[in-house]
Amino acid sequence: MSHKNWNTSHTLLERAKQDSNNDIWEEFVVCYEPFIFHILNTFSVPHSSQADLSQKVLLRMFQSLKTYDSSKGKFRTWLGVVVKNTVFSYYNEQKRRSQHEKKIEEMGADHLALHTQESELETLIEEEWQLWVGSKALEAIRPHFSAAALKAFELSLQGMDNDRIASELSVKKTSVAELKARVKRKYIHEVRSLIQSLER
Repeated sequence: MSHKNWNTSHTLLERAKQDSNNDIWEEFVVCYEPFIFHILNTFSVPHSSQADLSQKVLLRMFQSLKTYDSSKGKFRTWLGVVVKNTVFSYYNEQKRRSQHEKKIEEMGADHLALHTQESELETLIEEEWQLWVGSKALEAIRPHFSAAALKAFELSLQGMDNDRIASELSVKKTSVAELKARVKRKYIHEVRSLIQSLER
């Protein structure tokens, strides 16, 4: 997704709450559906069911978005609850339809049950949100840097020190520091921009 797409969501949440215009809703879906798929993966939902469940989540969001109150919590936490409830309904429906697959479905339900408490769910969503925004920011800045600069930055995120990175990339240690600094500045700017645009 281009950075232009992210910028358009600056006041998208409030606009979507106030107006059910199709264009606004389609824009809203473009912004948030990828994160819905990310959370479905976190909840171990089978890939074959994710598209259908994503549509159900979006429908529930559309029906109840006007009830969201930002003074009571972050939108991503509210969205996480909608996803969780939709997934619970999915597992319950699967159990009723296919008792012979009970063991597989219970494994998924048990995984989801680990996060049924509101505080645990909020922590999970926050962690996944940070990871997801970070990956989107890295994706957005990738065209602006060389492969070596990106590799140096990514290795540093994995905890590798400059000496090892220099050896890995066959460059000078001073070059590693410069490459990392350039990418880091752009990365931080992109993360802040994404968070601002998605949380307004």
